[in-house]
Amino acid sequence: AVGMWQVIAFGISCGPGPNLGPEHLENGGVRSFDNTPNYSYNTGSGTTTTTCNGASNVGPNGILSSSEYQVLNTAYQTIQTALNQNQGGGMPALNSSKNMVVNINQTFTRNPTTEYTYPNGNGNYYSGGSSIPIQLKISSVNDAE
Repeated sequence: AVGMWQVIAFGISCGPGPNLGPEHLENGGVRSFDNTPNYSYNTGSGTTTTTCNGASNVGPNGILSSSEYQVLNTAYQTIQTALNQNQGGGMPALNSSKNMVVNINQTFTRNPTTEYTYPNGNGNYYSGGSSIPIQLKISSVNDAE
């Protein structure tokens, strides 16, 4: 699952779709997610920030909603932490106890006011508004025996 997400995540378009609604929360609103897979060799980190700001139709033959992207990214971050000893994870023996904390950083954009068309004419996106940082923290204890 992790490998597949690392291969396809950079190519997924996401966003709230063409109708933000009165509260700008339609389909999860405009959001940015930190520590997502990246294939830019210039960063050296292999990760980047993905902004879900697409204004194209959401669903089959369209973009992924911001809410759906959040679900996939949360699962990815959880599995990455579980597999990474440096982040407090690592798969312990079944009779061990191990605490694991997954920190997921994202930004919600409130009131994006401007809709633009991509230069190639292939879809629209939102810009502007004010950013609100959000940190999700998931704690878990592996005490399986």
